[in-house]
Amino acid sequence: MVEIIIFLLILLAFVSMAFWEAYAEGEAGGAARAVGPQFKLFGLRFKAYHLILFCVFIPLLLSLTLIGRFSWHLFKFVAAGYFFGLVIEDFLWFVVNPKWPFSHWNSRHVDWYSWWKIGKFEIPSFYIPAIIIGILLLTLIK
Repeated sequence: MVEIIIFLLILLAFVSMAFWEAYAEGEAGGAARAVGPQFKLFGLRFKAYHLILFCVFIPLLLSLTLIGRFSWHLFKFVAAGYFFGLVIEDFLWFVVNPKWPFSHWNSRHVDWYSWWKIGKFEIPSFYIPAIIIGILLLTLIK
C-alpha cells in the first residue's frame, strides 16, 4: 500500500511541475527563451535546464525513496511513476499554460519534439515509449 501512495505522490509532483514549468515558460514553449545550451537527444530538443531537471534532479530526488531497504517492488512503482509522470507533466503543460492554448498541442505549433501521426491523430513521439515502459515496469517486476 505504501508503494501505491508513493506512486501517486510522484504523479502529483509531476502535475505540480506542469504548472510551474508552464508559468515559467509562458508563450515561449520548449523553453525557447531559457538561457544555456541546447541538446538533441532521441529526437527531442532540450535546453540545459530540461536535461538537468529530467535526467539528474528528478531521478536523484526519486532515488531517496530507495534508500534503506531496497526492493524491486518499490523500485517498479518509483520508476513507473517517473515514466508516467513525464507524459502527465508534458500533456498538462498544454492544459494549464495560460499563454499557450491547448489547440496548439500539435505538430504545426510544437516543434521542440517529433510527433507520431496516425491519420488525423498525432501524439508526441516520446509518449508511447514512456507509457509502455511504465506499464512494463508495473507488470513485469514482481
